Amino acid sequence: MFEQSNLPESEISDSNMSDDANNYFNWSENKSKVDLSLEQEITRYLSKSPTKNLNTLNEMPTVKKVFLKFNTPLPSSAAVERIFSIGGAVLSKKRGRMNDKNFENVLMLKCNKSLI
Repeated sequence: MFEQSNLPESEISDSNMSDDANNYFNWSENKSKVDLSLEQEITRYLSKSPTKNLNTLNEMPTVKKVFLKFNTPLPSSAAVERIFSIGGAVLSKKRGRMNDKNFENVLMLKCNKSLI
């Protein structure tokens, strides 16, 4: 069961942003006036038809907190840089004539050798 107190409240505000940018980020600042239990929120969320409009999450504050936590990308490129580094080690002068399929297979094996 998910506890409501586990997620921090994120607020984004910048007075230098244009009105369009402010409207984009303001959807998360609207507070819900409906007080529902967690089970009621989940049932209400699952009963609604799918939509790309995020304003529907304002009616379900706990679902919105979970959505923000798990749908926020990590601002890091470390994993991609690690793969490029391993790829540079795989594609050396001795392996210069390797075709794409073999390169992908060797790269996958090298990246996942801890699982083998």
